[in-house]
Amino acid sequence: MAIPALLSLLTYLIFNVVGIVKQGPWRYFKDSIWFPEAPLLIRIILAIIELVSIFVFRPLTLAIRLLANMMAGHVLLTIFFLFTHMFIVENWPSFTVLGGVATLLVACALILFELLVIFIQAYIFTMLTAFYIAEATHGHGDHDEEHEVKHEETEAKPQREVEGLATA
Repeated sequence: MAIPALLSLLTYLIFNVVGIVKQGPWRYFKDSIWFPEAPLLIRIILAIIELVSIFVFRPLTLAIRLLANMMAGHVLLTIFFLFTHMFIVENWPSFTVLGGVATLLVACALILFELLVIFIQAYIFTMLTAFYIAEATHGHGDHDEEHEVKHEETEAKPQREVEGLATA
């Protein structure tokens, strides 16, 4: 658990520090948990959920996801290699050689599968880290005033053109 915990703690520190540096501490924490467009009661409930989700569960889920995938693969490999050992070395039941070869082949195939899972988990961890950092720098919904002004201008322009045609 030490390596997944350390990696998730590092990710947690990075996205919080980047968010605080980029937005400032007050705006970062306010924009992370507060949704001004929601009704007041819903806003309070969402603030509690987001506070726990972002600052408690996010690093835990990163660590647990990595640990669970590592443990599942290692347990499977251990089981198949133990069966191989029992069949071949200890001459367990009567199907020693056939059972030992079969479990050894399955264990070798599982090693390749484990490598695939490792690459997929590394990709997922990297993408989630990038998403968390991007969300920390830009917030939930980019509430940039320039973006809102440009959006209002593009909506208002066709309306003015239609009004101009109607009066002509």
